[in-house]
Amino acid sequence: MAGDDRTGARSPVRSVPLATALDPKSYTRADEPIAEDWPVDYRYLYELVHDRYVRNEDRGKHLDAKLAALLTGVVAAIGFSFRLNTSAVSAAIALLYLVPLAFIASAYTAKLRDVAPTIKSMERSFPRYPVSTIEKAIAAIRRANDTNARTYSLKAAHLDYAVATTIIATLAALIVQVLAALKIIP
Repeated sequence: MAGDDRTGARSPVRSVPLATALDPKSYTRADEPIAEDWPVDYRYLYELVHDRYVRNEDRGKHLDAKLAALLTGVVAAIGFSFRLNTSAVSAAIALLYLVPLAFIASAYTAKLRDVAPTIKSMERSFPRYPVSTIEKAIAAIRRANDTNARTYSLKAAHLDYAVATTIIATLAALIVQVLAALKIIP
């Protein structure tokens, strides 16, 4: 009797797919939805996940470049506040630049929590375990992407706050300089 072993117990019946599994590279829309037991093109899935991770890393680099440019401007503004004649008013205005400086520092200290697998770590396992290596890499990159996306959003928010407070401090400094030039304030 089919399915019986020597003890007389029946082995679980497996469901047989109605159609043979397709090559992952030959799927078309007509094949959707793809059955769970059909093969998955993990290499393509890895490319998608990795591309997303790289785009997020690029976003972080662009944020850091913008923060560096803003930091340079804020430090220069503080330095120019004390150029020739220092008064209590100009010193107080220079203190306003500490607010954007604090946001910039906060954005720079936001550390990435998770990293994607390195090339070396994947290279070690891939020859013997190609599919499981790629599956684990996809999961690790997804986790890193989710975690780091929050960090990049925090950095972007702090950059926005730093830009806004720099504009406010600069406007206040310009107004005070005009009032001082008109001899309205000492």
